[in-house]
Amino acid sequence: MSASSPHIHPPQPVITCVGEVLIDLISTPTRDWSEIEQFVPRIGGAPANAAVAIRRLGGTSKFIGALGNDAPAAWIMNRLREENVDISDAPVVTGAQTRLAAVTGPVDDRTFEFYGSPAADSLLTPEHIDASALHQSAAIILGSLLLLSEPGRSAVQRVVEIADHHGIPIVFDPNPRPALWPDPQLARDLLMPIIEQATVLKLGTDELEILGLSAEQIRERQPDQTVLVITDGARGCWYWYGDAEMRHVPSIAIDPVDSTGAGDAFNAALTLGMVERGQAFNEEDIRLANIVGALATTRHGAMDALPWRSDVDQARAEN
Repeated sequence: MSASSPHIHPPQPVITCVGEVLIDLISTPTRDWSEIEQFVPRIGGAPANAAVAIRRLGGTSKFIGALGNDAPAAWIMNRLREENVDISDAPVVTGAQTRLAAVTGPVDDRTFEFYGSPAADSLLTPEHIDASALHQSAAIILGSLLLLSEPGRSAVQRVVEIADHHGIPIVFDPNPRPALWPDPQLARDLLMPIIEQATVLKLGTDELEILGLSAEQIRERQPDQTVLVITDGARGCWYWYGDAEMRHVPSIAIDPVDSTGAGDAFNAALTLGMVERGQAFNEEDIRLANIVGALATTRHGAMDALPWRSDVDQARAEN
């Protein structure tokens, strides 16, 4: 990160989450399309989920992402306000639909199919990014769907440039859904520039396979004093920090019912812990993130399932 400008935190550090927000249509039962009886709409999208999770865990968050002017978008805006997420810099675009994601398959192997033309969240532009507001962030959680097309790619580049100029750590989860990233080489080409600039990078073991990369290959491309976390469901996660060797942190025992949004909850907890330590990183942050991610699988939906601080405190006491 550049040291060209001092990074001064506001009195209550704000974590800004930039990128997609959408409606997950959760299938019941969670099997093949021929056996589905109904779809239940739930608000989702990785950055929006993370913003809500941060609030529920006691932090302060802002969401920046383009919203449509349709009925689903109105529901999303009302919900984010109810969760006390700041959406004052989230633009509303006309002539676009809120992105829909049909979520099917078993709990531990979800399949996502995306709909919306054009999807409102893909229309965030560089002009929508207010540098004077963004540079007050203590950290930025960046979604990946904006990288699929313009103007989103340019909006991401502006966010990264502002973060670099002001020394703001970027937390990035590439989340390469095959339905959106069918070409692994294209996915690598578009995602690697952000991977190489992220202060904290989180991937699942399945996502490494999708990208055709090993953790070692990614680690070689990361700057010094950065964090790489590889999550592996019930087995917990592995992480690298700075020049330290790989370490494993186990998860807690739970009975999962829906894994949608678990990674977003993990990222939120990890980022909040880092910010609360004054940009320092500690293994305890990983342990907390594992608990938060695990708890997010015990209820249906992504945003609806995000745990509150009291849930986390109880789980920590019991484990």
